[in-house]
Amino acid sequence: MVNDKAKRAGPPSDVLDHLIEVHTKNGTLDNLLDSGIGAVIEDQMDPGDPGDPGGPTDPEPPAQIAILGGSTAAEGWEAWTFDGQTLTPLGDINDGAGSSFAGRTGFIEYAGSLYFSAYDASGYELRSYDPATGEVALVAEINGSGSASPSDFIVYDDTLFFTAYDRASGYELRSYDAQTGVVSLVADIADGSSSSYPENLFAFDGKLFFSAEDPDAGLELFSYDPVAGVVLHDINQGTGWSAPQGFIEFDGKMFFSATGDGTGSELHSYDPATGEVSLVADIYAGNPGSSPQDFVVYDGKLFFTAYDPANGSELRYYDPADGSVSVAAELISGGGSSYPGNLMVFDEKLFFTAMDGATGLELRSYDATTNEVALIADIASGAEGSAPSGLQAHDGKLYFSATDPDTGRELYAYDPETGTVDAFDFLEGSDSSNAEVAGVLNGELLVYASVDPDGDGVADSAVFVSEGPITSVEDFARVDDPSGTFQPMTDPYLFDAGLIA
Repeated sequence: MVNDKAKRAGPPSDVLDHLIEVHTKNGTLDNLLDSGIGAVIEDQMDPGDPGDPGGPTDPEPPAQIAILGGSTAAEGWEAWTFDGQTLTPLGDINDGAGSSFAGRTGFIEYAGSLYFSAYDASGYELRSYDPATGEVALVAEINGSGSASPSDFIVYDDTLFFTAYDRASGYELRSYDAQTGVVSLVADIADGSSSSYPENLFAFDGKLFFSAEDPDAGLELFSYDPVAGVVLHDINQGTGWSAPQGFIEFDGKMFFSATGDGTGSELHSYDPATGEVSLVADIYAGNPGSSPQDFVVYDGKLFFTAYDPANGSELRYYDPADGSVSVAAELISGGGSSYPGNLMVFDEKLFFTAMDGATGLELRSYDATTNEVALIADIASGAEGSAPSGLQAHDGKLYFSATDPDTGRELYAYDPETGTVDAFDFLEGSDSSNAEVAGVLNGELLVYASVDPDGDGVADSAVFVSEGPITSVEDFARVDDPSGTFQPMTDPYLFDAGLIA
């Protein structure tokens, strides 16, 4: 095949550049492109690949790469990368068949590298993987000869924050600055070797919020910023615990559940304008409270699940227009509970799992335009239902895991255009593959599923990636290492492939 651009002749390159410059300044570039040398001008403005004579082009490089923990028979549980086609080990952090348990508390990208916890003779410590060099390094031996067990990673103020342990200060909030290479103790909330166990780290309003145990205040809300330092927000005064959790940003505030003075676990908000924490609604007066959870923003409202004796555990929403909390749908009337969960916005509707009086725990949708709840599919008839989980949108469909008595726990997909639900049986028969969506990498669906390819009755977990449109299990390819023994051990964490030199 001949490259069309190679056939075109015209004025010298410097003349073309001058013409383009003049006509651009005069606002007459369109006239030049419409002239007899317009095609040559287009070539000059977009020359393409001069080394390509018109033959087939190289495939597009992957935009993202996944890092995950995976196990093989020879090396145990170690860190791997996956570009959509090939699994690559990052090295044997804990030599031999011993496991480093890399990434068991998660991965995070910071300052051009990936950070995670892994184990070797130093214990569980903070490690880094530099995609540009391919090297894995020990960042710091925080706890001397023991394990620091770093976890709850978050990047805030151009710094990596996390919780970790040392014998002098216990489990506390720490930070790592890539510019200085220093790990610092942010605050020793529980003085000395006692631990405050910080968790639920969440960045909002230029601050880092988290929950931690103070010896005098109990398990409470804290915030940190470089100017004010660590500040206690004592929601449940005294030594009572407010146990804040489920932080989410909505309507310019931070919402979460917490136990307040004289209330059980209820919906609260933090207002950055005042710096105050307020009770949003006392849905179930007294203890133990309504226990709001599964927060998601939909239709300009904050949806969540909560309980009260009159309505049971049902889907509710907070409307910032009037500050009210309402029941969105009471699937089981008279105080019975539908136990909604797995809330996710898809196809301009709110999808969730719940039961009603006629069907068990199944996938449903709530439409804000009609205020109606629809049953997507009764996959497993009966009181228990199919218990869908792991909802993931991909290529216009909603994928999830569910259990059918005849096929076991497998992968399903809901198509909103046709209203149909299709099953993907990775392990044929009634045995369960426990297939679950691990994520979407470079436009393809990643699935973890247990399969038995040799038919010996022993199913092992494996990684599968879709290859284009998905219509059956045959549209997934199994990904393995050369030994054929790779098993995924953590969720994948996706990072920009441009970090690799």
